Amino acid sequence: MSGRRTAFYVSDILCFWTALQGQCGASFRNATVGQLRGRVRHLKLTPPTSREKVYESSPRVCYWQTCREVRRSSRFFRPVFFLSRAAELAKIQNMTAFIRSVATLLVSLFVASLPAIETPSQDGSVSLFNGRDLTGWGYGGGDNFDGKVEASDGRYSVSEGILVVNPRKEGTPPLRQLWTTKEFPNDFELRLEFRAAVDADSGIFLRKPQLQCRDYLVAGPYKELKNYKPQDWNEIVVIVKGGVAHCTCNGEVLEAALKLPATGPIGLEADRGQMEYRKIRIKEL
Repeated sequence: MSGRRTAFYVSDILCFWTALQGQCGASFRNATVGQLRGRVRHLKLTPPTSREKVYESSPRVCYWQTCREVRRSSRFFRPVFFLSRAAELAKIQNMTAFIRSVATLLVSLFVASLPAIETPSQDGSVSLFNGRDLTGWGYGGGDNFDGKVEASDGRYSVSEGILVVNPRKEGTPPLRQLWTTKEFPNDFELRLEFRAAVDADSGIFLRKPQLQCRDYLVAGPYKELKNYKPQDWNEIVVIVKGGVAHCTCNGEVLEAALKLPATGPIGLEADRGQMEYRKIRIKEL
C-alpha cells in the first residue's frame, strides 16, 4: 500500500470512527478494522439523503461532514481537527483516553499494512516464497522483485499463493532463471510442490546445478516414475549433505548423488509451458 493510499485510508477510518463515537458511543469503540473498512466503503459510496440530514447525529451525516471539513483544513491542522471534531461528536470528557484509543487504532492500521515477517516453523524450516509476491527473488545483478507480484518480463508471477512460471512471450528470452537473493552454504533440506502443464519444462537450481523439474512422464527424463501425478501437485524433496544432493519426487529417487558447489542460491527455470510452485521451504541441517 503506498503512503498516499495509506493516508487516505487512515483518514477514512478516522472520519467514520469519530462519527460512530458520536452516535453510538462505546458500542463501536472496539470495532475491528475489518468492520470499520466495510462501513467506510458503504458510507463513501452513499452520501446522506435530505431526510437523513435532519438527523445530524447519524453516522453518514457525521462522516460526510467530517470529510468535507478535513479537506478544507490544512495538513498541519488535520490531526488537531480530528481530535477536536471527535471530541465534539462523542462529547468525550476524558481526552487522554480518547487520544490513547486513536493512537491504538493508528498503530493497528500500521501493523496490518506491514509485510508479514517469516518465522521458522516448528520443524525449523523457513519459507522461501511468501505466497504474496516475489520478495527474496530476482534475476540477479540487482534486478530483484521485492514486493512485486510479477517479474520485469512477466515470465514469473504470483497468483493465489502460487509462484507461476509463465510460457514465453514473443520477444523475450527463451530461458529465464529466477534466483533467491540469499545463498545457502550449509547443509539443508529443501521441500517444494510443483504442478506441470502437459509437456512443461522447468528446473530447480541447487547452488547453480540443475535438477530437472518437468511433466516427467511426457518430457522426461524420469519417465519411469510410478508416483508422479500428471497435471497435479507433486512434492520434491532435496537433502544436501557434504556437497551432495539426494533428490526425490513423491518418495521416488530422481538423483541419488548430485554434486554441488560449496555455496550458492536456489533457483527456478522458465523454459517451456506453464509450471506452478508452492510451499517452497528450506531447513538448515
